[in-house]
Amino acid sequence: MENINQGADMLRYFDFSSQQSRLYINSQQTYGAWVAAKRDVEQYRGWLTWKKVNGSEYLIKIINDKGSQKSLGPRSPETEVIFDKFKAGKERSQSRLMSLNGIIHEQAQLNKAVKIGHMPAGTAKILRAMDERGVLGRNMVVVGTNAIYAYEALAGVMFPDELMETTDVDFLWDSRSKLTMSVWDASKPKIIEIIKSVDPTFVRQPNGYSAMSDKGFLVEIIKPEKKAPWLDFSTVISEGDFTPSPIKALNWLVNAPKIEAAGIDEKGFPFPIVAPDPRAFVIYKFWMGRECPDRAAIKRKRDIEQAEAVAQVIIDKLPTFPFSKEVFKMFPRKIVETNMPLGGSVSV
Repeated sequence: MENINQGADMLRYFDFSSQQSRLYINSQQTYGAWVAAKRDVEQYRGWLTWKKVNGSEYLIKIINDKGSQKSLGPRSPETEVIFDKFKAGKERSQSRLMSLNGIIHEQAQLNKAVKIGHMPAGTAKILRAMDERGVLGRNMVVVGTNAIYAYEALAGVMFPDELMETTDVDFLWDSRSKLTMSVWDASKPKIIEIIKSVDPTFVRQPNGYSAMSDKGFLVEIIKPEKKAPWLDFSTVISEGDFTPSPIKALNWLVNAPKIEAAGIDEKGFPFPIVAPDPRAFVIYKFWMGRECPDRAAIKRKRDIEQAEAVAQVIIDKLPTFPFSKEVFKMFPRKIVETNMPLGGSVSV
């Protein structure tokens, strides 16, 4: 690591060296290509075959491993073109994905060697699984300490481990849109099933909103608390799945703009992450640390440290993220005015 940004009381963040920056950018670009290749492969799910029925051949698409199939019509010049294009496209897309897999593994070794990733591998696996199942960024957004990984990826810096250490990951459930609720329709896997596909030792806890692994890692699903908490009846995402826990003032974050980024985990592999806008994170964390009446003192100190560190990165590294009125319109005016970081100003 090169230049160290030092606050008055604590280390704020590390700048990448030129070599680390190059490797980080390369990994992000390769991961973007891998995601596109993965989606391309998914377009060629199943396979095509010819099947003779009553003396005539038909082009049949086998949809899944259970043998579900549908006919694409009798053999003809048109269906032969469909067959040839499908076969060639599937082979091409699978070959490209395999090639990118190899590149990602090679890059991961280099990334680990130069120490440019520190998200726990287990957390990264959960994020990748949620992204592959179409959940991340739709109804699920990363909040809390783990959101900081998105901000360091966005800025190309690393925050010190002591600022980031946590043994859990929080997901904010955004249930405002009926359209996005389709993520959990009968054809989609349950969130608990996605998590267990990463580590089968995860067990949903009696509280209904969290799951813990044998290693003590906790996943929590939370949602904004209603203005009248006594009317906030918990809602199960789907039968047998999580019941998100209502948290005070989370409506500020659920209404904030979202950012997407690709970070690097502790083993050097890329991962996707979606989190609230970093400026909203800063205001929310300052409020938690300074004004939230039922917040434990030790947590309030950490909230302020995290807010200060992210605010400094925004000011130093993210000129395209000015502290603007539009970003803060979901917050009460007084909250913004009393929690604006030094070096940031906005007319509200």
